[in-house]
Amino acid sequence: MSVLGQPVSGRYDVAVIGGGISGVQIARHAAGRGLRTVLFERDDFGSGTSAATTKAIHGGLRYLEQYDFGVVAESVSERRYLGLAAPHLVQPRSFLLTAYDWSAPPAPVLGAGVALYEAMALRRNVGVPKDIRSPRFRWVGKKALLKQVPWLTPEGLTGAWRHDDTLNIHPERLLLAILQSFVADGGTAVNHAPVTGLLRDAAGTVRGVQVTEDTDIEATVVINAAGPWVAAALGDLAEPAGVRVKQAKGVHLVTRNLGGRDGVFVRGRNGRHIVVNPWEGKALIGPTDTAMEGSADDAVADVDDINLLRETIDSVSAVPLTREDVESTIVGVRPLVDDGSDTYTSSRRFDIRDHADGGLPGLYTVTGGKWTTGRAMGEKVIDTVIKAQREQLPPTRDFDSRHLGLSTSFGDYDTV
Repeated sequence: MSVLGQPVSGRYDVAVIGGGISGVQIARHAAGRGLRTVLFERDDFGSGTSAATTKAIHGGLRYLEQYDFGVVAESVSERRYLGLAAPHLVQPRSFLLTAYDWSAPPAPVLGAGVALYEAMALRRNVGVPKDIRSPRFRWVGKKALLKQVPWLTPEGLTGAWRHDDTLNIHPERLLLAILQSFVADGGTAVNHAPVTGLLRDAAGTVRGVQVTEDTDIEATVVINAAGPWVAAALGDLAEPAGVRVKQAKGVHLVTRNLGGRDGVFVRGRNGRHIVVNPWEGKALIGPTDTAMEGSADDAVADVDDINLLRETIDSVSAVPLTREDVESTIVGVRPLVDDGSDTYTSSRRFDIRDHADGGLPGLYTVTGGKWTTGRAMGEKVIDTVIKAQREQLPPTRDFDSRHLGLSTSFGDYDTV
């Protein structure tokens, strides 16, 4: 085990299981409210799903197609807060939403969607330094687009809608900055510390966790935020607690630099969306979004995943992607709320479950959510827990993290 912050000792108000972005943001807001909080991560902080991203903090333009307006509205607000809190890690990135004569929906409808997207982000430049303000969306014609994105096929290309989101340059570093902010507020974070069971009293109330099979940690509230491992974290109690998660495997390809400086958001002829994102001198292509059964530990990028991504990009690329172009793969497993839809169209909202009705008072499980909205999720989860556990927890203080800088942030880098 490796400990950040105060040594592990005594009884805690809140114990959080899972050191991905969900668990870290929940722990940060618990400590921010003045609750004595400890966070346990089985492996390295952020080493699971939180590291396997498209490297973007985004509002979720494609969620408009699914009428998930709530997630989009929240995402564009949270995107702004993260950009202000950590300008060295969250930076502007233009994205080009391509349109072909076979595109569905066609270019005018895509433009209407981008206009709605920007209208929902009306406050995106309020209080933002000039260096990182987002210009209005605009149409880029075919000729200019091919100069900017030389790998696109010109056949049937009509142009692209250009809009601004932000680049999450190194998700692991951003997560660690949030974690350090949690520790600075008095929290304790422990990695390489798998939770192997729950502690319960004679009445069945959850009173803490067992860590690494020989260490008991008492806590008034236990919040299970282990992502795709939420069921595994509860062991034999997962089934009676009704804890399950719909798993979506997301695979990215890391390829040679394809050219261009902007991210390209495309829908291939197969109907699939992908982002081709210039990153660290390479191109990051993905993600897939396919259902997965079994343990998230067994997730691998297989031939079908790679072929699906190649099929999608090849339908809009002047030169097919070859095996030699693919330098490596990144795979992660998203823990989605099981709403009955397939993984591709499932909402990215989060869900918090109080297990008191299932005979496990003191235990909460959080599923769903996404990187961009992690701060808002952490705030809402802790507000919910404090309201439900008001008699069991000590008095709390106000905590508004929206405008707080993160550890390692240096503030405004605006130029004159």
